[in-house]
Amino acid sequence: MNARAIRYATNLAVLGGVATLAWLLLAERGRAARPLHVDLAFTAVAEQPIDGAEHLAHDPHAGQRPRRGARVEQVLTPLGGGAPQTVVATIDEHGLHGAAPRGAELGGPRVLLLGDDLVAFGAPTEARISALAQRALRDDPTTPAATVLDASCDGYGLLEIALRAPELVARYRPELLVACANLGDDLGQLVDPRRARIVGGAVVPPAPTQDVPVPLTARWLTGRLPGCPLELARRALAWRGLLDLQPALQASLARQLDETIELLQRAAPARAGLLVVLLPSAADLAPDAVRAEAGELAAELLRPELGQQTAAAVTAALQRAGTAFLDATPLLRPLGPHAFWRDGRLTPAAHAALATPLADRIAARLRAF
Repeated sequence: MNARAIRYATNLAVLGGVATLAWLLLAERGRAARPLHVDLAFTAVAEQPIDGAEHLAHDPHAGQRPRRGARVEQVLTPLGGGAPQTVVATIDEHGLHGAAPRGAELGGPRVLLLGDDLVAFGAPTEARISALAQRALRDDPTTPAATVLDASCDGYGLLEIALRAPELVARYRPELLVACANLGDDLGQLVDPRRARIVGGAVVPPAPTQDVPVPLTARWLTGRLPGCPLELARRALAWRGLLDLQPALQASLARQLDETIELLQRAAPARAGLLVVLLPSAADLAPDAVRAEAGELAAELLRPELGQQTAAAVTAALQRAGTAFLDATPLLRPLGPHAFWRDGRLTPAAHAALATPLADRIAARLRAF
């Protein structure tokens, strides 16, 4: 074969490779953008509501989840002062916070968001971080049909998110999992034997009450902070004080973080993976307001260096795992106490402050993959 023929054959091979690559990219883009036909047969399965929390139902994986069709009406008082406000949130027929359309098709790309009580019911459905982020994504010409599926639930920590996510990922086939971690509360749950934990890659069920060390019992917690009206802040302050009093638990916390993040990564979709949002607690962002609400007994446990150590520990664990994250503290700091209700949940103002930066990170991650 002469040199001219070799060059001709080489050029054909290169052109063929480029054409094949272009076809694969277009096919992938089309696959991601196609609506998903959702099998709604699971909605016919009877749910078992949780006693004392009618907006929640039992879940075999995470213990609890939002109850389909629930309507939650709360009268909440701002931590920063002001009159109480009525907040109404609804759960749709999918068991989601109203983000999904009423029907059997969900647009794409799809993002699954899971968080705890900080983000679960503190804002009306249309003013939630998920609804606002979805609106911002749909304003982007590259994601006009993006859907943010919000299955956040009271009581979820990082482990509950990791346990609940696989079922939802299989059902809705999202491109990205967004896990909202409460820096004040989630981390203490990782070393609390009263809750399920991940140890050596296996989920360990909660310990019997009689086997729980005295410093971790409810009696110890309420004795340290009697009558504190900020339930979320009470738990956050209590576990921080516990870690401060028992430094040996810090090593256990580090191991729990690494193993739980690994479990989250395995539960995340293959395409764009996992994005963790680090949410500060009221005790982190508005210590003076929390101190005024919780009293002086809480003040002895409320020290800025503990919050800084917490953030540093989580950031280091995420970096070790190569997991993308968004630190919400700088975004919420300008709001101060106005970012929280007295029960520790995020206010609509906080949801609004987080939505656009979150949408930007989601869009960038989807484009990168």
